[in-house]
Parts: sequence; C-alpha cells; structure tokens
Amino acid sequence: MIDGWVDDLTAWFQRSKVYLYDSLEHWIDVGATEGFGLPPLEALANGCMVFSGVNDALADYLDPGFNCRKLRVHSLQWDVAAILDAIRNGGPCSPDSLFHPYTTQQVTGRLSILLSEIQRFFEVAGPAERDIEDLWEGRRPSALQRLKGAAKVLCGASHPVPR
Repeated sequence: MIDGWVDDLTAWFQRSKVYLYDSLEHWIDVGATEGFGLPPLEALANGCMVFSGVNDALADYLDPGFNCRKLRVHSLQWDVAAILDAIRNGGPCSPDSLFHPYTTQQVTGRLSILLSEIQRFFEVAGPAERDIEDLWEGRRPSALQRLKGAAKVLCGASHPVPR
C-alpha cells in the first residue's frame, strides 16, 4: 500500500504484478472528483495489471476488460478472486501491448461492442426503474466546506469544491 512519498515509483511498479487503485470514497469524502490519475497510468506503463473503480477521469484511459480490471463489481470476494487470479495467471502485461488496442482493427471491434451495449442498454433500461444508489447523495459538501474551498481558491491554494 502506498500511503506516502515513494522515492522511486517506477522501481516499485516493476516489482509488482498488480496495482490496486480505488479512490472513490476519498473523493466523495472530500467533495471533489478524481483528477487525471497518473499512478494507474504509470503502473500500466510498467507492466502492472491495474485494478480500479474507474471513476471520473480514470475512464479517459482505463478500459475494463481491455487494459485494466474493475474493482467493486459484485462483492469483495469477487474482487479478491480476480486479483489472486491476475497474480497467479495474468502476470504483468507488456508495455508494448498497451498500443495494440488502438490499431484500426481493434478500435473498430471495440466500437461495435460499445454500440451494441448502448443499444442493449436502451432496450432494457427504458421500462426499468433506476435503483442504483447515488454514492454522492448525503455526502455533498456542506456550506462550510464550500466556504472553506472558496477561501482556498481565493488564496490560490486549491481548486474549487463542487456544489
């Protein structure tokens, strides 16, 4: 677990097969969203299999089933089994293979899958009522938190806290 400064993050990643990155609860608690998420990208570049909640900006480059695996899919037991499987069987992926998904053939195939999933979503979701819990509900920043965030922004110390 990384919970502080690491002098040589690359060496740490090169000794690892998997990298777990799930910051959703942290960002919900501070009332902000995920930034670019550089550590998972560095882990991929160093050959680690990344497991992530794929929240916010991480979805810009993490693609579950293609270049990472998703955490919080079903249960902790499910996640642990997937992680252990990656350690035993998956091993680290080659950094050269990171570019393979972006060939014309691969992009075309993925686009076909995505369009089929969108079509299926609207076929199924149309009559169904939404029942997924909104994790942000009840954790929105209070007026005091927003005021503190505004003060930090005015002092140049931070980005604004979302409403």
